[in-house]
Amino acid sequence: MHKWIDAPSKESGIDHRTKRHAYNRKDEKFIRDYWEKKKPGWGDKAVCEWLFHIAIDNLWTAFKKAIYVYGEDGAFNFFKFAMNPYSKYIFYDFRRYDDKNIEKEFKDIYGFEDEDDHG
Repeated sequence: MHKWIDAPSKESGIDHRTKRHAYNRKDEKFIRDYWEKKKPGWGDKAVCEWLFHIAIDNLWTAFKKAIYVYGEDGAFNFFKFAMNPYSKYIFYDFRRYDDKNIEKEFKDIYGFEDEDDHG
């Protein structure tokens, strides 16, 4: 599904995001129907993956724009989001972290080692 979303990038480069990267009912229906035929129950899951894909791509674009506007040391590069299905709120925290702090945040996921661990 991610290959399908980004397929237009071969011809359009970054402008590929003008296709398949905005929520619309036509693409939603196509994705749901295609993946539901492949395996029952996958249709709605694929739609969720598509929506997260385009949301993250838009965050990446916003981050690159922020670097241009605020400079590399001024642009937020760490984002935390939390959503509650029973609340109308989206909780978020934007910060600027250096590489060491980013690695610390993701250490348990990616297994980054501290420089001090090298002995």
